[in-house]
Amino acid sequence: MTFYPGIRYLVPLAFFLALLAGCSDNSKPLTQAVSSATCEGYGVPGCYYLHRAPEEDEIKSSLVSPQKIELTTTKQNLSAYTSETLRIALNEVAINPTGEIFAAGGPGLSILKSSRALSNWKIDTFSGWGDYLRGITFTKDGAGFAVGNSARVFKTIAGGDSWTLYNPGFNSDDDPHLKNLEYTFSRSAFAIDFFDINNGLIVGEEFILSTQNGGKDWNRVNAKIDGLALQKLSIVDHQTAWTVGSNGTMLVTTDKGATWKQVNLTADEEAPHLMGVSFSSTTSGCVGGEHQVWCTSDAGSTWAQAEIQPTPFGSTITNLKMQDGNNGWFINRTGAIYKTENGGKNWSRWLNFPEVSGQVFSDVELWGLALDSKNVWAVGMVRSKDVAPNVVNAMNPLIMKWDAK
Repeated sequence: MTFYPGIRYLVPLAFFLALLAGCSDNSKPLTQAVSSATCEGYGVPGCYYLHRAPEEDEIKSSLVSPQKIELTTTKQNLSAYTSETLRIALNEVAINPTGEIFAAGGPGLSILKSSRALSNWKIDTFSGWGDYLRGITFTKDGAGFAVGNSARVFKTIAGGDSWTLYNPGFNSDDDPHLKNLEYTFSRSAFAIDFFDINNGLIVGEEFILSTQNGGKDWNRVNAKIDGLALQKLSIVDHQTAWTVGSNGTMLVTTDKGATWKQVNLTADEEAPHLMGVSFSSTTSGCVGGEHQVWCTSDAGSTWAQAEIQPTPFGSTITNLKMQDGNNGWFINRTGAIYKTENGGKNWSRWLNFPEVSGQVFSDVELWGLALDSKNVWAVGMVRSKDVAPNVVNAMNPLIMKWDAK
């Protein structure tokens, strides 16, 4: 079974494809408009754009004071917060260099910003539709990026106070580069990360994108990934990265994403859908999918299946992060958190969030996971028991944090 973060809330793809047509100024002959266009900013007459830019009434910002969830545990200073007024789910979380917390989700292409205390939330939305952001990251110089539906890429260089959409313009609607980008950017992006402040990667549905200029331009990488959804990305060092996804797919690059090598995890025909990957060094790392984890200590030449107690049957691992060579965490779709202390050989359930929150929610899902030197951060969604289960957009955001060690 295949799972994508927030996939059940998506608006049909055909609708978004219709929005990629761009704009032109019909008051001039086409040849005159093309020859005079500069395409340096959205809305220039005669230009054709990769995306429909957000309308003014779609771009909204709000401040929210979240509610702290009462928990029946004090384990590792665990705390959790939600907001009953916000109808968004969070798919991924990241920490910027100054220690502020950011989470990406939707609907509405939502980005949440908070202090480490999680006491006040600022929420920016860029769409009035049921579309989602699924990946978010920050570079060491503080630039932030978020990606999601139709491979939209939002960037901030203002500490997350404002975000701009990557939306190149072209002087002709039949420009070959525009046609190639339209095809690629009609699909969802799931993860983004950077080797350094200039070189980064985005992975998604049948594509890998790369930048060499800090996200100013993104271009498709030639890789054999037809029919595959790449879900997660792990940058190991200044040259090496791993990505995983559907059908047990694992790819590794050692040249900043220019070329990719397929790595086989299992010989089984029913390969797992992988939703987590994290390397603590160039040789040691783990991947997770469905209810299983595999780890390597020889840079992926061999993989050993980990022992998990209790095995999370019936729930999908949605994210995995190794803290160092020994310690790591994974989360699953029903709100359980697992921990390893021996490099991924053995995992034990550290906490079941529905239990410690007093079973006050009808649904709990965890999707995003991030680590810093002090804390572990997890994000997802909760649904009140007062809401009918078929009301798909009646979810509230969930942010958790606890001591890393």
